[in-house]
Amino acid sequence: MPEALNFVCVCYLIKLLNEPNQNFGYHQGEKIAFLIQETEDKKIICYSDMNPSQILKPEDLEDGSMLKAAITDFNAERSEQALIQILEILRDSLVWIPCNAVLNEVDQKAFTDLIDKADGDLDSLKGIELSNKENIRMIPDILQNGDNFFFPAFTTTEDMGEYGQNFSKVQKHFLEVIALARNNEKNVSGIVINAFTEPWVLDKALFEVVEKMKTRLVQE
Repeated sequence: MPEALNFVCVCYLIKLLNEPNQNFGYHQGEKIAFLIQETEDKKIICYSDMNPSQILKPEDLEDGSMLKAAITDFNAERSEQALIQILEILRDSLVWIPCNAVLNEVDQKAFTDLIDKADGDLDSLKGIELSNKENIRMIPDILQNGDNFFFPAFTTTEDMGEYGQNFSKVQKHFLEVIALARNNEKNVSGIVINAFTEPWVLDKALFEVVEKMKTRLVQE
């Protein structure tokens, strides 16, 4: 699994103090993403790409292929535009997270009693329905790389591979995933996308940048 994102182009948020002279979809008082880049001659430049982005429909993001393609493009060229493309797609994406299902004491006892009654014949439990009395807690799994912890998210359940066989799978909007990662007790360093195929890490410093981006989705 990769370390947190290490890229010469760093992304921040700034607030627009004045109304733009052109209609970019942003207005005075709103925050926009801007980039700081060090050139080959060690000069520091700041800029923001406020050109209108490609408009997306929900079905464009359904199978996760657009996000995976954006990650592939970034890994190939590692440009600022490729980075922005990933961030914008993530802003509107649904992703899958692996979770441990934790039963409360009452439901856990009912489940244990059912297994005990089977007396080792687990095949006899096929087709039996057991309704939970209280809510089941879904606790996201956390990956560790050295001293760093990462919140895993996947474009599809298939991208989890064998690892995913050990977990329940929950689909969440990526903005919800950011909130879960930010509030995790492990103090994660970032969110890793597709950790076991072609991984890409969103560093926690960019969480707010994604949250403040304008949606590219249009509803028909």
